Amino acid sequence: MRKISIKFILFFCTIFLIIACQNGNNQSANDTNNCQNISHDFGITEICQKIEKIAVLGSYNLAQILSLGYQPYGFGGYFGFEKGKKITNVKEIDPILGNLITTEPYNLGNANNPSLEVLSKIKPDLILGETRNQTQYNFLSQIAPTLLFKDRTIKGKWQQDLTTLATALNETEKAQTIINNYENQLNQTKADFTEIINNKNQVLFLAGNGLNDSLFMLSKNSDLGNIFSQLGFEIITISNDNSSVTMPISLESLPDIGKQADWIFILGYNTDVKNKSNSEILANQTATIKQDWQENSLTKSLPATLNNQVYFASYALWNGLNGSIASEYILEQLREFLLNY
Repeated sequence: MRKISIKFILFFCTIFLIIACQNGNNQSANDTNNCQNISHDFGITEICQKIEKIAVLGSYNLAQILSLGYQPYGFGGYFGFEKGKKITNVKEIDPILGNLITTEPYNLGNANNPSLEVLSKIKPDLILGETRNQTQYNFLSQIAPTLLFKDRTIKGKWQQDLTTLATALNETEKAQTIINNYENQLNQTKADFTEIINNKNQVLFLAGNGLNDSLFMLSKNSDLGNIFSQLGFEIITISNDNSSVTMPISLESLPDIGKQADWIFILGYNTDVKNKSNSEILANQTATIKQDWQENSLTKSLPATLNNQVYFASYALWNGLNGSIASEYILEQLREFLLNY
């Protein structure tokens, strides 16, 4: 009787193990079926789970997830928060995006060289970075699925990246709505500018910290140039390179180039952000180059200057952020410049 009982027990144990294995195999098959391969600028990443905790390296990808309705679980930026701690003063994360953040993300250190230790500890579902992170890509990918993007300032690139990110998040319809809304805003702004532009549509884009500090031009191939082209402006260029986004320019050559411009937009930047509030950071972006422009005899004699058609804006916003959120701010500020409201 004892032998029969043992055989009976062993029989049911065997059946149980078989069923358990089959369920495990079915679960693995289901997981595989839910996986998707996401192509990005530095490889192909397999994502098999719902994304909830996103670690973001840099403001560009931060803006992208915010536009899709997601909040950062971890953030690596350029300000001096204590690494590994939660960032409680979220408004200081970014001068533009800080007000849109409702969570207290973990600080991952500098976006260029994030803390792998902190990332491993907080276990994100997804890591987002840029070209600056390509040397860390293999390490980041071992922690969580990682998507890296490059050339964000090229026209059409943020829309492409947004679509890629939305695919990973299963938010493709939302991404298309964002892109459609952006196009509608452009069309409305173009209609409002028709009388103002008229035959005066030649635009020169300049950027720099000062007139004698690495001054350069932005071309029509840039995201910003593309926005203005769609509004009906013609972007002045000095290069026949169809892929060039920026071109260096000397102060001495500015009179010849600048005399063609009906409108001049100057994007200032200043990397001195230590111990400064967001409002001070934004104000400092254009302070130096604006003073240089007002005091220089060459720039004071340009037609656009004489006609009060020179405008100063933040490089960080107009060409350093990119995406739907930045575009909305740009169009709003452009209306203030040209329509005076």
